Amino acid sequence: MFALLLIAQLWVPAAVGAVTIGFANADYIVDGSNDHVQIQQAVNAVAAAGGGEVFFYNGIYSCGAEIVVPKDARIKFVGEKVAKGTTGGVILRAGISYTNLISIAGSGNPVTNAGLTHDIHFEHLTLNGNGKVTNVVKLTNADYIGFSFCRIVGGVNGIATAWDSTSDTTDATIPGGLFINNCILSAGAGGIALDLQHQTQCWISNVWFSGPGGAAVWINIKSSNKIHIANCEFNTVQQAFRFQDTATKGCHDITVVGCIFAVGTGNKCWTDQRTNTSSRRVLIASCINSHSASSYDPLAGGIDTPQASIGF
Repeated sequence: MFALLLIAQLWVPAAVGAVTIGFANADYIVDGSNDHVQIQQAVNAVAAAGGGEVFFYNGIYSCGAEIVVPKDARIKFVGEKVAKGTTGGVILRAGISYTNLISIAGSGNPVTNAGLTHDIHFEHLTLNGNGKVTNVVKLTNADYIGFSFCRIVGGVNGIATAWDSTSDTTDATIPGGLFINNCILSAGAGGIALDLQHQTQCWISNVWFSGPGGAAVWINIKSSNKIHIANCEFNTVQQAFRFQDTATKGCHDITVVGCIFAVGTGNKCWTDQRTNTSSRRVLIASCINSHSASSYDPLAGGIDTPQASIGF
Protein backbone atom coordinates (compact mmCIF):
# COMPACT_ATOMS: atom_id res chain seq x y z
CA MET A 1 0.00 0.00 0.00
CA PHE A 2 1.97 2.94 1.23
CA ALA A 3 4.99 0.78 2.15
CA LEU A 4 7.27 2.30 -0.45
CA LEU A 5 6.92 5.63 1.32
CA LEU A 6 8.87 4.28 4.26
CA ILE A 7 12.11 4.92 2.44
CA ALA A 8 11.38 8.64 2.58
CA GLN A 9 11.80 11.05 5.45
CA LEU A 10 8.70 12.54 7.06
CA TRP A 11 8.55 15.57 4.82
CA VAL A 12 6.60 16.69 1.80
CA PRO A 13 8.57 16.81 -1.49
CA ALA A 14 10.25 20.07 -2.40
CA ALA A 15 7.72 22.82 -2.09
CA VAL A 16 5.80 23.63 -5.22
CA GLY A 17 4.01 26.32 -3.29
CA ALA A 18 5.27 27.87 -0.07
CA VAL A 19 3.43 30.57 1.85
CA THR A 20 3.73 32.30 5.20
CA ILE A 21 1.04 33.30 7.70
CA GLY A 22 1.51 35.85 10.45
CA PHE A 23 0.42 39.06 12.10
CA ALA A 24 2.74 41.16 9.91
CA ASN A 25 5.17 40.75 7.03
CA ALA A 26 3.61 37.52 5.74
CA ASP A 27 1.82 36.33 2.63
CA TYR A 28 -1.40 36.02 4.61
CA ILE A 29 -1.95 38.55 7.41
CA VAL A 30 -4.16 37.68 10.38
CA ASP A 31 -5.41 39.83 13.26
CA GLY A 32 -6.24 37.27 15.96
CA SER A 33 -9.93 37.08 15.04
CA ASN A 34 -11.37 34.50 12.64
CA ASP A 35 -7.87 33.65 11.49
CA HIS A 36 -9.21 30.44 9.94
CA VAL A 37 -10.24 32.54 6.92
CA GLN A 38 -6.65 33.41 5.98
CA ILE A 39 -5.38 29.98 7.01
CA GLN A 40 -7.90 28.30 4.71
CA GLN A 41 -6.94 30.62 1.88
CA ALA A 42 -3.28 29.69 2.34
CA VAL A 43 -4.09 25.98 2.47
CA ASN A 44 -6.16 26.18 -0.71
CA ALA A 45 -3.45 28.14 -2.54
CA VAL A 46 -0.70 25.64 -1.68
CA ALA A 47 -2.95 22.70 -2.53
CA ALA A 48 -3.80 24.26 -5.89
CA ALA A 49 -0.07 24.70 -6.57
CA GLY A 50 0.49 20.97 -6.13
CA GLY A 51 1.66 20.97 -2.52
CA GLY A 52 4.31 22.62 -0.39
CA GLU A 53 4.69 24.37 2.94
CA VAL A 54 2.43 26.56 5.04
CA PHE A 55 4.65 28.36 7.55
CA PHE A 56 3.24 30.09 10.65
CA TYR A 57 5.05 32.89 12.42
CA ASN A 58 4.80 32.89 16.21
CA GLY A 59 1.44 33.81 17.65
CA ILE A 60 -1.97 32.60 18.73
CA TYR A 61 -4.30 32.03 15.78
CA SER A 62 -7.99 32.10 16.66
CA CYS A 63 -10.11 29.80 14.51
CA GLY A 64 -13.87 30.23 14.22
CA ALA A 65 -14.46 27.37 11.79
CA GLU A 66 -12.95 24.07 10.71
CA ILE A 67 -9.79 24.15 8.62
CA VAL A 68 -10.35 21.70 5.78
CA VAL A 69 -7.32 20.21 4.02
CA PRO A 70 -8.22 19.24 0.42
CA LYS A 71 -7.65 15.70 -0.80
CA ASP A 72 -4.01 15.01 -1.72
CA ALA A 73 -3.02 18.57 -0.84
CA ARG A 74 0.49 17.33 0.11
CA ILE A 75 1.08 20.11 2.61
CA LYS A 76 3.57 20.46 5.43
CA PHE A 77 2.34 22.78 8.20
CA VAL A 78 5.29 24.26 10.09
CA GLY A 79 5.39 26.54 13.10
CA GLU A 80 8.22 28.96 13.81
CA LYS A 81 10.60 27.47 16.34
CA VAL A 82 11.09 29.15 19.70
CA ALA A 83 14.52 29.51 21.25
CA LYS A 84 15.11 27.62 24.48
CA GLY A 85 14.22 29.67 27.54
CA THR A 86 11.92 32.04 25.64
CA THR A 87 8.14 32.18 25.39
CA GLY A 88 6.06 32.05 22.26
CA GLY A 89 5.37 29.43 19.67
CA VAL A 90 2.52 28.83 17.26
CA ILE A 91 -0.93 27.98 18.58
CA LEU A 92 -3.96 27.28 16.42
CA ARG A 93 -6.86 27.61 18.85
CA ALA A 94 -10.61 27.13 18.46
CA GLY A 95 -12.49 30.32 19.22
CA ILE A 96 -16.04 28.92 19.19
CA SER A 97 -17.66 25.50 19.47
CA TYR A 98 -17.61 23.24 16.40
CA THR A 99 -16.69 19.65 15.51
CA ASN A 100 -13.11 19.51 14.16
CA LEU A 101 -10.32 22.06 14.46
CA ILE A 102 -8.66 20.47 11.40
CA SER A 103 -10.12 17.84 9.07
CA ILE A 104 -8.30 15.79 6.45
CA ALA A 105 -10.31 13.42 4.26
CA GLY A 106 -10.11 11.25 1.18
CA SER A 107 -12.99 10.03 -0.94
CA GLY A 108 -15.86 8.05 0.53
CA ASN A 109 -16.04 4.36 -0.31
CA PRO A 110 -12.53 4.18 -1.86
CA VAL A 111 -11.83 1.15 -4.05
CA THR A 112 -8.07 1.74 -4.48
CA ASN A 113 -5.35 3.59 -2.60
CA ALA A 114 -5.95 6.53 -4.95
CA GLY A 115 -9.22 7.12 -3.14
CA LEU A 116 -7.36 7.97 0.05
CA THR A 117 -5.80 11.35 0.79
CA HIS A 118 -2.02 11.49 1.25
CA ASP A 119 1.01 13.35 2.56
CA ILE A 120 -0.01 15.87 5.20
CA HIS A 121 2.46 16.72 7.97
CA PHE A 122 2.53 18.97 11.04
CA GLU A 123 5.65 20.22 12.80
CA HIS A 124 6.28 22.54 15.78
CA LEU A 125 2.63 23.45 16.31
CA THR A 126 0.17 23.51 19.18
CA LEU A 127 -3.28 22.49 17.98
CA ASN A 128 -5.63 23.51 20.76
CA GLY A 129 -9.33 22.70 20.76
CA ASN A 130 -9.67 25.09 23.69
CA GLY A 131 -12.45 22.96 25.21
CA LYS A 132 -14.69 23.78 22.24
CA VAL A 133 -14.19 21.02 19.64
CA THR A 134 -14.99 17.33 19.51
CA ASN A 135 -11.84 16.37 17.59
CA VAL A 136 -8.68 18.41 17.38
CA VAL A 137 -7.72 16.56 14.18
CA LYS A 138 -10.06 14.29 12.20
CA LEU A 139 -8.48 11.94 9.64
CA THR A 140 -10.91 10.17 7.31
CA ASN A 141 -9.55 7.71 4.73
CA ALA A 142 -6.15 9.34 5.18
CA ASP A 143 -2.78 7.79 4.37
CA TYR A 144 0.76 8.90 5.32
CA ILE A 145 0.11 11.63 7.88
CA GLY A 146 2.77 12.90 10.29
CA PHE A 147 2.99 14.87 13.53
CA SER A 148 6.35 15.90 14.96
CA PHE A 149 7.05 18.15 17.97
CA CYS A 150 3.37 19.04 18.28
CA ARG A 151 0.93 19.50 21.16
CA ILE A 152 -2.55 18.21 20.35
CA VAL A 153 -4.76 19.28 23.23
CA GLY A 154 -8.05 20.83 24.25
CA GLY A 155 -10.55 18.61 22.44
CA VAL A 156 -12.80 15.85 23.67
CA ASN A 157 -10.66 13.71 21.37
CA GLY A 158 -7.15 14.41 20.11
CA ILE A 159 -6.50 12.65 16.78
CA ALA A 160 -9.47 10.66 15.51
CA THR A 161 -9.14 8.41 12.47
CA ALA A 162 -12.14 7.08 10.59
CA TRP A 163 -12.84 4.60 7.79
CA ASP A 164 -15.66 6.02 5.68
CA SER A 165 -16.97 3.14 3.61
CA THR A 166 -19.84 0.69 3.48
CA SER A 167 -17.38 -2.22 3.26
CA ASP A 168 -14.29 -3.36 5.17
CA THR A 169 -10.82 -2.22 4.21
CA THR A 170 -8.75 -4.30 1.82
CA ASP A 171 -5.00 -4.46 1.19
CA ALA A 172 -5.55 -1.87 -1.54
CA THR A 173 -7.64 0.55 0.48
CA ILE A 174 -6.62 0.33 4.14
CA PRO A 175 -5.35 3.71 5.36
CA GLY A 176 -2.36 4.11 7.64
CA GLY A 177 1.18 5.38 7.67
CA LEU A 178 0.43 7.57 10.67
CA PHE A 179 3.66 8.83 12.24
CA ILE A 180 3.50 10.59 15.63
CA ASN A 181 6.75 11.37 17.39
CA ASN A 182 7.97 13.73 20.11
CA CYS A 183 4.49 15.04 20.82
CA ILE A 184 2.03 15.64 23.64
CA LEU A 185 -1.47 14.21 23.20
CA SER A 186 -4.45 14.84 25.42
CA ALA A 187 -8.19 14.21 25.65
CA GLY A 188 -11.10 15.62 27.59
CA ALA A 189 -13.60 13.93 29.88
CA GLY A 190 -14.70 10.62 28.36
CA GLY A 191 -12.53 11.20 25.31
CA ILE A 192 -9.80 9.39 23.37
CA ALA A 193 -6.40 10.94 22.68
CA LEU A 194 -5.60 8.75 19.66
CA ASP A 195 -8.34 6.69 18.01
CA LEU A 196 -6.98 4.25 15.43
CA GLN A 197 -9.82 2.79 13.38
CA HIS A 198 -8.99 0.43 10.50
CA GLN A 199 -5.36 1.56 10.27
CA THR A 200 -2.13 -0.17 9.28
CA GLN A 201 1.59 0.47 9.61
CA CYS A 202 1.52 3.26 12.19
CA TRP A 203 4.47 4.36 14.34
CA ILE A 204 3.95 6.25 17.63
CA SER A 205 7.07 7.07 19.63
CA ASN A 206 8.23 9.41 22.41
CA VAL A 207 4.74 10.71 23.11
CA TRP A 208 3.47 11.94 26.46
CA PHE A 209 -0.20 11.15 26.97
CA SER A 210 -1.47 13.48 29.66
CA GLY A 211 -4.43 15.72 30.29
CA PRO A 212 -6.72 17.55 32.67
CA GLY A 213 -8.32 14.32 33.93
CA GLY A 214 -11.31 12.19 33.06
CA ALA A 215 -10.07 10.86 29.70
CA ALA A 216 -11.46 7.42 28.89
CA VAL A 217 -8.70 6.01 26.66
CA TRP A 218 -5.30 7.25 25.54
CA ILE A 219 -5.02 4.93 22.50
CA ASN A 220 -7.96 3.03 21.05
CA ILE A 221 -6.96 0.41 18.46
CA LYS A 222 -9.86 -1.06 16.49
CA SER A 223 -9.59 -3.50 13.57
CA SER A 224 -6.05 -2.29 12.89
CA ASN A 225 -2.75 -4.06 12.33
CA LYS A 226 0.98 -3.41 12.32
CA ILE A 227 0.78 -0.71 14.98
CA HIS A 228 4.09 0.07 16.69
CA ILE A 229 4.27 2.09 19.93
CA ALA A 230 7.52 2.82 21.77
CA ASN A 231 8.92 4.95 24.58
CA CYS A 232 5.67 6.62 25.56
CA GLU A 233 4.29 7.64 28.94
CA PHE A 234 0.64 7.17 29.83
CA ASN A 235 -0.58 9.31 32.71
CA THR A 236 -3.85 9.06 34.66
CA VAL A 237 -6.67 7.64 32.54
CA GLN A 238 -9.38 5.01 32.75
CA GLN A 239 -7.58 2.82 30.17
CA ALA A 240 -4.25 3.52 28.51
CA PHE A 241 -5.07 1.12 25.66
CA ARG A 242 -8.29 -0.42 24.40
CA PHE A 243 -8.12 -3.19 21.82
CA GLN A 244 -11.24 -3.75 19.71
CA ASP A 245 -12.33 -5.47 16.51
CA THR A 246 -15.48 -6.19 14.52
CA ALA A 247 -17.14 -9.43 13.53
CA THR A 248 -15.57 -9.15 10.06
CA LYS A 249 -12.24 -7.42 10.73
CA GLY A 250 -9.63 -8.49 13.28
CA CYS A 251 -7.06 -6.49 15.23
CA HIS A 252 -3.53 -7.91 15.39
CA ASP A 253 0.24 -7.44 15.05
CA ILE A 254 0.65 -4.69 17.64
CA THR A 255 3.82 -3.94 19.60
CA VAL A 256 4.12 -1.80 22.74
CA VAL A 257 7.69 -1.49 23.98
CA GLY A 258 9.57 0.59 26.54
CA CYS A 259 6.57 2.50 27.86
CA ILE A 260 5.60 3.73 31.33
CA PHE A 261 2.07 3.16 32.59
CA ALA A 262 1.18 5.68 35.30
CA VAL A 263 -2.57 5.35 34.83
CA GLY A 264 -3.54 5.63 38.48
CA THR A 265 -4.98 3.39 41.16
CA GLY A 266 -8.01 1.39 40.05
CA ASN A 267 -7.51 2.19 36.36
CA LYS A 268 -6.37 -0.20 33.62
CA CYS A 269 -3.19 -0.33 31.60
CA TRP A 270 -5.19 -1.97 28.85
CA THR A 271 -8.53 -3.62 28.16
CA ASP A 272 -9.05 -6.25 25.46
CA GLN A 273 -12.52 -6.33 23.92
CA ARG A 274 -11.54 -8.33 20.84
CA THR A 275 -13.66 -11.36 19.93
CA ASN A 276 -12.78 -12.01 16.27
CA THR A 277 -10.76 -15.26 15.98
CA SER A 278 -8.25 -13.50 13.71
CA SER A 279 -7.40 -11.01 16.47
CA ARG A 280 -4.01 -12.18 17.72
CA ARG A 281 -0.38 -11.20 18.20
CA VAL A 282 -0.11 -8.32 20.65
CA LEU A 283 3.30 -7.84 22.27
CA ILE A 284 3.61 -5.64 25.37
CA ALA A 285 7.18 -5.83 26.63
CA SER A 286 9.86 -3.98 28.60
CA CYS A 287 7.28 -1.65 30.09
CA ILE A 288 6.86 -0.34 33.63
CA ASN A 289 3.64 -0.21 35.62
CA SER A 290 4.24 2.53 38.18
CA HIS A 291 0.94 1.94 40.01
CA SER A 292 0.71 -1.55 41.45
CA ALA A 293 -3.02 -1.10 42.06
CA SER A 294 -3.74 -0.66 38.34
CA SER A 295 -4.63 -3.75 36.32
CA TYR A 296 -4.89 -5.12 32.78
CA ASP A 297 -6.80 -7.74 30.80
CA PRO A 298 -5.45 -11.02 29.44
CA LEU A 299 -4.71 -10.61 25.75
CA ALA A 300 -6.85 -12.45 23.21
CA GLY A 301 -5.36 -15.04 20.90
CA GLY A 302 -3.30 -16.84 23.47
CA ILE A 303 -0.36 -14.44 23.41
CA ASP A 304 -0.26 -12.84 26.83
CA THR A 305 3.21 -11.42 27.35
CA PRO A 306 3.04 -8.86 30.14
CA GLN A 307 4.52 -11.27 32.66
CA ALA A 308 7.83 -10.76 30.88
CA SER A 309 7.51 -7.00 31.17
CA ILE A 310 9.37 -5.08 33.86
CA GLY A 311 6.99 -4.01 36.60
CA PHE A 312 4.06 -6.17 35.48
